[in-house]
Amino acid sequence: MEFELTELHFVKANRTACFDLHLETLEQLLPWIFALDHTNYARDLPIHLRDMYSLKYMHPAVHKEFTEGRFVGQKTHRNFSCLALDQMHEQLICTIKGDGGIIDRKEDPEALRRARCLREQNPNRNLLESEISAVTASPTADVNILDGTFTVQAPRPGTAST
Repeated sequence: MEFELTELHFVKANRTACFDLHLETLEQLLPWIFALDHTNYARDLPIHLRDMYSLKYMHPAVHKEFTEGRFVGQKTHRNFSCLALDQMHEQLICTIKGDGGIIDRKEDPEALRRARCLREQNPNRNLLESEISAVTASPTADVNILDGTFTVQAPRPGTAST
């Protein structure tokens, strides 16, 4: 029962964008990770926790942003609706790919409008772009999609070569 309650507190920490509770519940989950023999998490989670706790001293600006709730994303303005950034990324990929894939979507003005809206609603966009200097918009690009080390730029309607 203790494990399930800790998991629920972790979900609450992410959904309410509470960074301190997020770190506290990760710390409480750590013994369970070892006990359940999740090797990769057991190896990487202590390092992640150390890095997150050291943000306060090493990168105070990032720590301030995280404590203000910018370690998660929010697609709606409803309470308890924040999601971890990797979950939002996966949902965005599914939305972009859809049935026709990204190639069919770049021809559809409505799909481009939705992608623009998603980009503008992302509260972490400015922080991410200021931290990663490699993300630069092309004058003909309408949508920049950061995926790991790659930036995909979708052309504006009417500027794509046929």
